[in-house]
Amino acid sequence: MKTQDLYPYDSTISGLKNIFYSVGTDSFYINSLCVKVRNKIIVKNKPYILFYNPVGTSVKMEDVVLLDGYYKEGIVHLFMQNVLSQRIFVIDQCIDCLVDQCQFILVDLDYFIDELNAKAIQSYCGCDDAKKNSKTKTNPDLDQNDLLDFDY
Repeated sequence: MKTQDLYPYDSTISGLKNIFYSVGTDSFYINSLCVKVRNKIIVKNKPYILFYNPVGTSVKMEDVVLLDGYYKEGIVHLFMQNVLSQRIFVIDQCIDCLVDQCQFILVDLDYFIDELNAKAIQSYCGCDDAKKNSKTKTNPDLDQNDLLDFDY
């Protein structure tokens, strides 16, 4: 039995709002800036890296596994297990709130590696998606209509 079965929600409305919905029997789509995974889909029993900031301390990082999760009244509750200590805990994130303040950041290692590779490629080739400047040189002396003139 899935935990979400204990907390029914209107999956049509949350799906149409593009907030949260179940994907199959072992995955969840979560549209939040706090979840950094491919296609915003987290999968049960998959390892993730959890970054969080406990009160009065610096940023901490843990290797965790997602055990289960559910959505109730605009808040996503995720059951996580620390890989080293086997401690089980719950993290909550309001994804239906107007102000999206992340209490944690959940990162998939594959997504993180893809982002690093994309940055490395951009820095190597010198291309920047924000600028989108062409590196080709044009000759302003050529008339653009030259290609339209054909000799038969």
